[in-house]
Amino acid sequence: MRKVKGPEKSPVHASDMSDFDIFQKSFFTVQEHLTRRRRRLERQLCEEYHLTTEQIEEFRADLVPLDFLFRRFDRHGQRLLSEKEVLNLLVACGADARLLRSDLMSVLIEFLWQNTGPPWFQGLDMKMLKVP
Repeated sequence: MRKVKGPEKSPVHASDMSDFDIFQKSFFTVQEHLTRRRRRLERQLCEEYHLTTEQIEEFRADLVPLDFLFRRFDRHGQRLLSEKEVLNLLVACGADARLLRSDLMSVLIEFLWQNTGPPWFQGLDMKMLKVP
């Protein structure tokens, strides 16, 4: 963060504005900066993952948090999640650990595999998700 020295270099002069006006201007300046940063990250992710226009429209609001979540659980940096990493991700997102071993979860994973395919679920052993 850039430090401003003295009132003569300050972009906002306290004598001209009320405390609320200063707060409001500062708030919107920060908000604009964060929006520009997020859009830049979104563009980088779209290029990195070669997303289609349709995918971008569908996931734009969630793209940065989803990438963060994926990278958080991709501990080895292999750009794919192991079986254990997928299960840990689902539990961290609120899935009941008991559900992960049920037939319902294996049906969900099978559906995702068929509709998205590798690399999202590459290496996922479907037998592991079946109830014994």
